[in-house]
Amino acid sequence: MKYSQLIYIVEDDLMFQNVVKFNLEKAGFTNIQLFTRGEDCISEMTQDPDFIIMDIGLHGLNGIDTLSSIKRISKHNAVIMLSATEDHTISEKCKEIGAYKYMVKSEEAPQKVTEALIALTKDSKYSTNFIKKLGRFLGVL
Repeated sequence: MKYSQLIYIVEDDLMFQNVVKFNLEKAGFTNIQLFTRGEDCISEMTQDPDFIIMDIGLHGLNGIDTLSSIKRISKHNAVIMLSATEDHTISEKCKEIGAYKYMVKSEEAPQKVTEALIALTKDSKYSTNFIKKLGRFLGVL
């Protein structure tokens, strides 16, 4: 199956970033953009990504501050936050700001991210993002 949703991966560990991208492409996701800095992701929010996968420990603007900026721009993007450590305080903060999910980076994380995005494509709450984009394009919404 092919998925057309726009996905941003915001990760400064290039090896991990590429493993996540590889898993997504293997599952059929074809529209993936890569960023290593939160600032670059924010500047590209005009493209209105459906899903964002983001590391918390980014250089420059960290993932939590980037998430806050993203949610001020657009509340409907599903954001999966990734962290090298399991910290319930940070996890709760991410969820309060509007993250869909918080995951600890592990060997299984790229596959878990892929499974979460496949599930999200079937969730009407997130699949409506495509309908909103189409409506704006057609001048209806």
